Amino acid sequence: MVQQEAARVLGHSAAATLDPDVLFTEIGLDSLMAVELRDRLAKRTALRLPPSFVFDHPTLRMLARQLWDELEKADTDAPAASAPTPASAETPASAPTAGATPSPGATLPPAPTPPSGAAQE
Repeated sequence: MVQQEAARVLGHSAAATLDPDVLFTEIGLDSLMAVELRDRLAKRTALRLPPSFVFDHPTLRMLARQLWDELEKADTDAPAASAPTPASAETPASAPTAGATPSPGATLPPAPTPPSGAAQE
C-alpha cells in the first residue's frame, strides 16, 4: 500500500518501479509530495499521522515498517467493540444495584421462597 501510494504521488504507473530502500529525496519526493503521501496514508489507514511522518522515515521500507507499527499500536489501544466494560460485565443493565430505588414500572424479580420445612412467620 505504501509503495502504491508513493507511486501515485510521484506519477509512476507501476509501484514496482520504486526501490523500497532508496531515499525519498533521491526519487524526487519533495515536501509537498511528502504531505500528499502522508495524507493518502492517513486516509487509507484512518490514522492521525504527524506532518513530518514521511520525512521521519525516509525510505519506503522504513515508512511501511513505521506505518505497520502505528497500525498495531492503534489496534491494541482501541477497545474491542464487543468486549463488555468491567461495570457491565459485573452487573447486567436491568439488574438493580444495591441501595437503588427501582424506577416506576420496573419489573422486580420474585421474592425468594423459603426452603421446604422452614418455619413460616
